Amino acid sequence: MSIVDCYYAPPLNRNLITLSAILPLLIVIPASARTDCSEVMEEKGQSAFNHCVLVQHEEDIRDRIDTNNERIDDKRDDIKDMFEDYIDDAEDYKEDLDLAFKRR
Repeated sequence: MSIVDCYYAPPLNRNLITLSAILPLLIVIPASARTDCSEVMEEKGQSAFNHCVLVQHEEDIRDRIDTNNERIDDKRDDIKDMFEDYIDDAEDYKEDLDLAFKRR
């Protein structure tokens, strides 16, 4: 089965093929964008290496902070949606009770 044959297969197979083609690019590009501190040490010396390590450490911390902030925002949205659902359910229940009392 060639790639062209797989493309005309069910949607799940097409998505897997597309994902397997794009995923390596998403991994390789950010990895190559960062500088290798060992190369900096060979070219510019120990102080430049220390600075490079510090900058990479700060970038990692910023990335973790951004990830945690995104998780917090997602959790906040989930909790907000959950309480809105509770309020909607309570209002629906109240309307059902009002209709039941009106029918008596």
